[in-house]
Parts: sequence; structure tokens; C-alpha cells
Amino acid sequence: MVKSQRLIPIHKIAQNNENKAARELGKSVKKKDDAIDRLEQLMLYRDDYQADLKEKIHKGMPGSQLQQYQLFLQQLNAAISQQTNVIEACEEQLLQDQKQWEAKHSKTKVIGQAMEKMDARDRHKRDKLEAKSNDEISTQSFLNRQRNVS
Repeated sequence: MVKSQRLIPIHKIAQNNENKAARELGKSVKKKDDAIDRLEQLMLYRDDYQADLKEKIHKGMPGSQLQQYQLFLQQLNAAISQQTNVIEACEEQLLQDQKQWEAKHSKTKVIGQAMEKMDARDRHKRDKLEAKSNDEISTQSFLNRQRNVS
């Protein structure tokens, strides 16, 4: 068995681990993007709600209804704050997953490079043996011709 072939199962495992880390990284990116979308929706809803509130205040609004609007705006602002925290947590997870993938990718790459070096050494050894064998055959052939000529 060629030495580099011994690393094939290890390389496959490393590649599978890298692929798994890549999938996790993709999930983290999607989760962060979804969290950002949710924050944008909340902010748009708040802006629309504030514009509606200003319009109703301008037209005249009972105090109890104004309090309800203000309470709801406070709840929206709290939700926006919480969503900002969610995004920060997603960013931290994304960085961790990215580092994890980079480590797995590096390991896979190193194993692949080791396999390539082993293959090159094996090819070099085979080429040397083949050249030596060809030299021996040529020498024997030459000696045989010399004997036959004499």
C-alpha cells in the first residue's frame, strides 16, 4: 500500500468535519441575517406606529389612548433592544463558527498536502527504481552483445 493511501480515511474524516463546520457556519450566517431582518421589521413597525401616534396627537387624542400608545412604544423599544442583543449573540456565534471552520479547513489542507508530498516521494522512488532497472537491463543487453561479438 502506498503511504499516502493510508491517510485517505483520515483525510475523509477531516473533510467531513470541515463540511460539517461549513454547514454550521452557514446556519450561523442565516440566523444572523434573520435576526437583522427581524430587527429591521421591528424598527419599521415602530416608526410607522410613531408616525401614526403623531398624526393622532395632532388631530386630538384622549389621554388614556395616548398612554396606551406610549406603553406599546416602550414595549416595541424593549423588543428592539432585545433583538439587538440577539444579533450580538449571533455575531459572536458566527465568529466562533468561522474560527471552527477555519481550523477544520486548515487541518484538511495540511493532510492533503502531506498526502501530495508522500505521493511525490513515492513517484520519485518508483522513477528511481525504474531508471535503475532500465540501466541494469541496458547494461546486461550491452554486455550480452559484447559477448556475442567476441
